[in-house]
Amino acid sequence: MIILGITVFGLYQFGVPQKFMPAVKVGDRTYSVAEYSYYYSSVFQSYVEQSQTLQQSYGYTVFDYTKDPALQTTTDEDGKTITYDELFRQRVIETLEASNYYLNKCASENITLSEENAKQ
Repeated sequence: MIILGITVFGLYQFGVPQKFMPAVKVGDRTYSVAEYSYYYSSVFQSYVEQSQTLQQSYGYTVFDYTKDPALQTTTDEDGKTITYDELFRQRVIETLEASNYYLNKCASENITLSEENAKQ
């Protein structure tokens, strides 16, 4: 029983379950927790960089990357107040939708990676 517990803990620490657990389905593709987290981190990092640039250039920022995005609000395109976490989640879905579009377009036109790119 102890060995099973240690094994499960070890697998979890190395992110094995996250690679297989579904997080979101966009179109006909299902993205794992690990994939979703990657895209969320990318969106978050983009806002951090924008925030740092504003701070350095103009002395102010609208997003405080040192605080929880779920506790900070902004306004969406419709003028509705939402949290930055909600905004980031929306951006992730938009990114995945765009990726799906291009993946489907490539598949329909039989466009594949070269051998060299596939190896990378």
